[in-house]
Amino acid sequence: MFEFDFRKAVEEALIGFYVSTVDGHFLYANQHMLNIFGYGTLEELKKVYIPEDIYASKNDREIFLNYLKEKGRVDSIKIKIKKKSGDIRDIILSGRLFDDRRIEGWIIDITEHEQVKKEHHLFERVIKENSDAIFITDYFGKIIYTNDKFYKIIGNIRENATVRDILPVSSNTEINPKNIIKEIKINSQWIGELDVINEKNEIVPCAVKIFALYDDNGKIENFINVFRDITEKKELESQLKHAQKMELLGTMTGSVIHDMNNIITGVGYNVELLRMVREKAPEKSEKYLFNIEKSLKNASELLQKILRFTRKTKTTKEIIKISEAFDDIFSLVGSMLKKHNKIKFSKNIKCLDSKIFGNKSSFVQVLLNLIVNAIDAVYDNDITDGKISVTCELISLKGTSFVRIIVSDNGRGIDDDMKEKIFEPFFTTKTGERSDGKTGTGLGLSIVMREIKEMGGHVDFYSVKGKGTDFVILIPEYDGKKDEVIVDYKINSEKNNIKSKTIAILDDDNYFRESLVELLEFYGYKVISFETSDDFFKVLEKNINIDLLILDFVLEEGKSGEDILEYLKSKNFDIPVFLISGYIDSKILSLRKYRCVKNIIEKPVTGGEFTTKINEYFYSLN
Repeated sequence: MFEFDFRKAVEEALIGFYVSTVDGHFLYANQHMLNIFGYGTLEELKKVYIPEDIYASKNDREIFLNYLKEKGRVDSIKIKIKKKSGDIRDIILSGRLFDDRRIEGWIIDITEHEQVKKEHHLFERVIKENSDAIFITDYFGKIIYTNDKFYKIIGNIRENATVRDILPVSSNTEINPKNIIKEIKINSQWIGELDVINEKNEIVPCAVKIFALYDDNGKIENFINVFRDITEKKELESQLKHAQKMELLGTMTGSVIHDMNNIITGVGYNVELLRMVREKAPEKSEKYLFNIEKSLKNASELLQKILRFTRKTKTTKEIIKISEAFDDIFSLVGSMLKKHNKIKFSKNIKCLDSKIFGNKSSFVQVLLNLIVNAIDAVYDNDITDGKISVTCELISLKGTSFVRIIVSDNGRGIDDDMKEKIFEPFFTTKTGERSDGKTGTGLGLSIVMREIKEMGGHVDFYSVKGKGTDFVILIPEYDGKKDEVIVDYKINSEKNNIKSKTIAILDDDNYFRESLVELLEFYGYKVISFETSDDFFKVLEKNINIDLLILDFVLEEGKSGEDILEYLKSKNFDIPVFLISGYIDSKILSLRKYRCVKNIIEKPVTGGEFTTKINEYFYSLN
């Protein structure tokens, strides 16, 4: 027959059992009780005085006894006790009074539980009140937890929202979500920058860290996302970078004006010649028209290069062709070098077909900085045989291919005591004490260092006072891992069904609008055009099908492109839009947040380029 040894069960229990006197002495304690208090034997524990040696607070002892006298028992109160060592422990205490002299009961040590609970509460508070937006998603991107800062940056989100709901359609196109997850699987985290779109439809740049939580089988179960609003940081960087661009542009202004005046003069001469020959020798008119067209193209290209360089741009990365980048660079500094005819300039670009990955405007700015600095260094050295060279070649280091660029000059060189400071922001040697009186912002070389690092590269220099300086840049060659899609978008009216497409144009520039209408009709599109938004809205109300709207950003009637986009959104008109403008700035680029905006195009743009972009869009729908 089954017999149960209660005494043995009490002795070996995992909670502490005790018997004590009301006046404060232990009569009995099991082994777990001894362990909790840190005493080796029952005889040792019997010698302690409970009110002073056991209770961390005398008030707790009085409360316990008062409960016993009133109710005869105490069930599970939480108090703090002292161990023999003096350490404080959290316990749950129970007891009952019998024969008015003795107390029997049990205790449970909850110190570790309380610590975990405290840490959990602390963790919750840290997450909740963190200055970064923190949210947790499941593997498929569904947002299942957000902290307070998330709502301050993003705002309210719909139920069952996913990460894709807070990312603009065209944001950071070089970042592939699949690659993010792939990197997390390899490195346990992903660190980078992403744009998010808040409930006000504003784009907010964020520094981002994403890491994974795994289940018991080692599979990713959740993602923890930490987003930090870096709007102010980006704006400050943009302002500093733009200030340095303006400094460079000021240096190049005379040379640019010289080039533009040459182009304008050439166009003027050819117009005069056209008038002279239109009756007597009309066969010569084709030659003069060709010269005008070529001159206008040169002017357009020069202006585009200046605009690309000077405008405030987002730090979007792209695949940069070495040939195209150096074409922009040498075009912008070409006249400067002609002006300084005592300087012999040489270039040796051995890797024109190579590519790198980064921000093209920033890369052009880096090289312009170094070349302009070299011109200044030679000019200030007042030598008659000044030399500047730019070389670019591919090299291999530890199995990795790098583009190496060296900008060399035989100018004044850099003083030894300045060599450690030249990459510091606002440090400049261009002071009013120089012979040409030039001053500088001191941002040039600090931007060079930062931008090259941003591209994963390295910059260094070698300089000897009075003999010259070499700046050496190493940038990893583009390895093809970023997505690069090249598609042949040749116009094919049958394949793309052009004749069935209706394009609307809203632009108050009559000359441009009418020319574009004729051009698109020539290629087979059906075109309707409008000078005012009211005329456009009246047609929309008739439910006429429009496959694409070409929308000028600035309208003379006092409305902007954004006003039109807001109207389309409010009326639920799902019409794809190409935005066009004579100057693209950050405000216009921010309109990417509207999902209907499919492209943003800057004037001047040739008819062939425009129709190709339109055809690209319709091609992508097939």
